[in-house]
Amino acid sequence: ISLTTKRGIISILRKGIANGDSWAETAKKISNLDKGLFSPERAKLIAVNQNRIAYETWNFIPMKELAKKGAIVEKRWITVWDNRVTATHIDNESLGWVMIDHIYTATGWDKTPPASDNPRCRCTMWYQVK
Repeated sequence: ISLTTKRGIISILRKGIANGDSWAETAKKISNLDKGLFSPERAKLIAVNQNRIAYETWNFIPMKELAKKGAIVEKRWITVWDNRVTATHIDNESLGWVMIDHIYTATGWDKTPPASDNPRCRCTMWYQVK
């Protein structure tokens, strides 16, 4: 896709997150951005994945800040445990509680879900401060 289209998607995502738009509203805007380029299904995938990244990042940042201030912060990868969960995500979850800076190499170089090996990842992260 062109740089102009990428910038358009980024703008839609930023505005959607700032306005509290649902992923469905965001997907509709993405699919209308460049008629014919993104199917409604592809637009939905982009919207859901990018909103998940934002959600998990916004949860991770304050925990990371606590760790920088000396708190012992642990995290735990959580799957939804259905037949669509991949083996690599089960591997991540099986590690249990790990330190905040742990990198999940089973799925790439992920510190949090959604995993980089699956744009349809539905996993989440739990945190605890000791």
